[in-house]
Amino acid sequence: MSTNTETVRKILAEFPNLQNEKKTLEGNLSMSFRDAIRSLYPTLQRMRKRGFKIKEIAEKLNEYGVYITPVTLAKYMNELGKKKKSKQDEARKGE
Repeated sequence: MSTNTETVRKILAEFPNLQNEKKTLEGNLSMSFRDAIRSLYPTLQRMRKRGFKIKEIAEKLNEYGVYITPVTLAKYMNELGKKKKSKQDEARKGE
């Protein structure tokens, strides 16, 4: 399964005030759903902090053609969260 950058751009535009300025999604390149979630991760994390459940986020992504189950979305977000925490821990050790 895969999606494309056009779909990711539409999602970012639809979720008001949640665009991650660090990401540039030029063109309409094909990308895996895992890569799409990686690109959307900061936005999805902010949605979680605003009270959205994983199931609700998965349903919204499905509306845009990113067909992902809540279980898979949670798995990807968990993996990304662990990587982010690991990088933060490494940075603290270097201080």
